[in-house]
This record gives sequence, C-alpha cells and structure tokens, in this order.
Amino acid sequence: MAGFDIGLDEEGLFADFDWEAPEHVQAGIREHRDDIAALARPGPDGFTGEAWWSLYFEFVAMVESVGEPPHVAERLAFDGVIGWWLGRNPVAQEPWRCCHCGGDHAILFAATGEWCHLQCLEAWQARRCADAVAALAEFSITAES
Repeated sequence: MAGFDIGLDEEGLFADFDWEAPEHVQAGIREHRDDIAALARPGPDGFTGEAWWSLYFEFVAMVESVGEPPHVAERLAFDGVIGWWLGRNPVAQEPWRCCHCGGDHAILFAATGEWCHLQCLEAWQARRCADAVAALAEFSITAES
C-alpha cells in the first residue's frame, strides 16, 4: 500500500510520497501550499486549522445525532466553535479596567472572566465574536461551512 506524509518543517511545507505522485496531485499541493501550511501550523492558542475543523465536525455530528437537519447542525456547530475560540483566546487585562473602553470601575463577568462596564458589554461581545469569526475564516471555517 502506498503512503505519504505531508507536514511542516523548518523550511516550510513538505510532501514525501512512497510512490511517484501523479502530476495533478503534485500540482494541487503546489497550488494550495499556503492553505495546507495554514491548516498544519498551530495558532497562538495552540490549535491548528485541522484541530478547529475536527472540532467543527464533532459538533456537527453531535447535533445531527439528536435529529437536527444538517443546516441546523452546521450553524450550531459554527456557534460552538466560536465559543471554543473565545475560551482559548482570552484577552489579557488589568482588574477593574474595562476590556472594551479601558475605563475604571468595571464589573467582572464570571462567565467570561473579563472586566467590562455593563454599557460596554454588548459592543465588547460583538467585537470578540467578530475576532473569532475572522480567526476561523483563516481556516475557511465560516457560517456557510
């Protein structure tokens, strides 16, 4: 049985085949080299694109297992992956200082561990969700995935 290994080393993406890969396979790897490397390279949170996709598909399978149709499962899975991204990518901040506006006398929200003024909370959550959506889009994980 023929095998292959694709990964990252100090020089970038490598592809080793136990057989002579057809030209269209080699061309596909060359064409998508950066995308493949992005999936294999861990981000600041330690997760690779491959890990985020695995989590997404795990969420889809869980939701479908309780009888939801695929389009609902995919939407809920995307929301779940956003929640995981937010948890794995906390924002460093000083106690009592609002994470959104930087002002003093903020309240600690235990669910997120972030200090925020009540009047800033909605805008802060929208900004953090937008950050998560942008980060996941780097791996082509979107609400339409």
